[in-house]
Amino acid sequence: MVKDKTLVRAMEGIVVRQGVQVRWERGAFQGGRCTLDGQEIIILNQRLPVEAHLRVLAGLISPEALNAASLRPAVRTAVEDLIKKMSDAA
Repeated sequence: MVKDKTLVRAMEGIVVRQGVQVRWERGAFQGGRCTLDGQEIIILNQRLPVEAHLRVLAGLISPEALNAASLRPAVRTAVEDLIKKMSDAA
């Protein structure tokens, strides 16, 4: 089983390779994608549990980006399963 923190780092790497900056901030927010000065940014709340970070990232990774990512097989399977679970819940 792949650790949640490993999944967060793998998913963060995928969105960074898409040209999207990831920022870790503190505040009264859930996190998500926004545009600041014309640049796409994903903001993750440091105070929330890792599961919240996984939900935010899973909703923002495109299938094309996942296919292009170089991931260990176990990590890839875990990311794919999480993204599918999040899309089924929506």
